[in-house]
Amino acid sequence: YYEALKLVAKKENRHIALFLTENEQADIRKVTFADLKKVGVVARVVRIMPTEEGGAQLVLNVEKRVVLEKSLRSPHLKAKVRIH
Repeated sequence: YYEALKLVAKKENRHIALFLTENEQADIRKVTFADLKKVGVVARVVRIMPTEEGGAQLVLNVEKRVVLEKSLRSPHLKAKVRIH
C-alpha cells in the first residue's frame, strides 16, 4: 500500500479513508472490501516517512467518520464514501 500512499502524497487534497478489518488477523496483502468494517475515518496525510523494511510510517490528522458506500475500479482499494 506504500505505492497508493505515494499517489496521495502528490495530490493537493491529501486525504485517505481508513477502515479496520473484521478479522484482525487478516493478511493485508489479500484484503478485499468484504473484509472491511463499513464505518471508518477520513484523515489528512501530514507526513509519510519510508521505513527500511519497505513500508511507511504516517502522521495523520483524523477529521471525520465515513461510511463505505461503493467500491470503485482501481488497482488499489478505492471507494466512494459518505461523511457520517
